[in-house]
Amino acid sequence: MPVWKFVPCLTLIFFAGVSHAKPFEMDLYETEDVRILYFGPAQTYLIPHLSRSFHNSLQFQKAIFDWQPWEKTTLVLRRGRIARQ
Repeated sequence: MPVWKFVPCLTLIFFAGVSHAKPFEMDLYETEDVRILYFGPAQTYLIPHLSRSFHNSLQFQKAIFDWQPWEKTTLVLRRGRIARQ
């Protein structure tokens, strides 16, 4: 059997083993009402303030609107801004 028929297979095997991406990592802070995702030590100092602010807002909404969330809220902190999902 000619060797050139095996070249594509060997190339795929070689590149499949070599190429891999860095894992995507975020830190997690979780209470019974909120899940906060953030990027490592650079944003850690913001987490207690963000958690208190969220809980204060949630308490206000429960009192004024008689509203209960049906699931845990997830907040994603990125580059100093909050993206609510």
